[in-house]
Amino acid sequence: MKFRTGKYAGLTVDHVKQIAPWYIQWVRENRPEMLKDRAPKKANPVIKPKIKSTAIKPNYDFLKDKPSPYLASPEEAFGMNFPKSDK
Repeated sequence: MKFRTGKYAGLTVDHVKQIAPWYIQWVRENRPEMLKDRAPKKANPVIKPKIKSTAIKPNYDFLKDKPSPYLASPEEAFGMNFPKSDK
């Protein structure tokens, strides 16, 4: 078992007994819950929400039956058909 918190977090209890037996005694007296073996928590399964989409779906089949729309020239589109001025 490894210490999860404290001065020797990440080290095993046996290793800490060898290098600092006083710390094990202190833990027994002051923080006995640190010596209890804990089972890992089970991960919660990811639950996807079941939402029915109410959005309008695009119609990609419109080009099959209909001709392409009339495409105006840039002059027609932006009104650049100005009469020539005589200077």
